[in-house]
Amino acid sequence: MAEWSLVHCDQIHPNSGLFTYVNPALDHYSYIDFILTSKSERVTNFEISDPDINFCDHLPLFVSLECFVNKLDRASGVTLTAPKQLFPRWDRADLRGYYKYTGDHLAPFIAKVDELILNDDHTSSCIDELYVSIVCILINGERLFVPRHSKNFYKYWWTKD
Repeated sequence: MAEWSLVHCDQIHPNSGLFTYVNPALDHYSYIDFILTSKSERVTNFEISDPDINFCDHLPLFVSLECFVNKLDRASGVTLTAPKQLFPRWDRADLRGYYKYTGDHLAPFIAKVDELILNDDHTSSCIDELYVSIVCILINGERLFVPRHSKNFYKYWWTKD
């Protein structure tokens, strides 16, 4: 079993002097962002970027890792291919089916939310349970009504290929 360790920016880049969370308006600064690694000795570079324009109060972290790849025996004929990444194609989706499915399955949640409000039951477990249920319905609806294809699956009419 791999041993995991949290690597803080000061351990790899001790002289950075940069916080990873910066909120000058509230006068809050901290080292809240970390990198999780099983081999900290393979981290070859670690930087905290401080861009001029940043719309977030967390500064971007950049990490370079040393990786080893096993070479394949060419005589065996085994080749590695990258897994084909599929993307939802909303432009080809059955939107009526998706809207009907999600509407039918989300409608009962209106009563649950009303009940939570009336009973003043705003516990995080109830909210988390509702959230997970709603996300599952949306994901299932997408799987049922939105086709998934690789990029360039649908060729444009003006291409030569």
